[in-house]
Amino acid sequence: MKKQNSTNNTNDTNDDIETTIELSYTMAEDGILYPNISFETENLAELGKYGLMAMDYIKDNYYERYRSLERTGRLVEVLKPINEEAHQMIDRMMDKYMKNHKPNDPTSTMETWKIREQGLMQAKEIVVNEIVNTYH
Repeated sequence: MKKQNSTNNTNDTNDDIETTIELSYTMAEDGILYPNISFETENLAELGKYGLMAMDYIKDNYYERYRSLERTGRLVEVLKPINEEAHQMIDRMMDKYMKNHKPNDPTSTMETWKIREQGLMQAKEIVVNEIVNTYH
């Protein structure tokens, strides 16, 4: 492995700035030196369900925006708050729904479960349309 130093001199108005970049190279079997370049990838698992849905929406409808966020490493930064906002909205909507739709028999687990599932389906549909499927 060989190392090579590159020096880049740029002249600003009054200051001379010298930048040194150290690159390491690997000799391949074909005799060519290839630079050892690495980059960090974003952890998309941090996005959660609604963040991933928003990512798919942006990827399908605003591909240039998606590629820009991906290249700059800001995909998780932009989409993670969407997941949090979606969950908060679902919680608020579920509380409101359960207050407005009381079960006829409060001891019936199945009736309460059905009401909760109906409210959850409605809340998820609203969240997807109002938060997830918008331009971010």
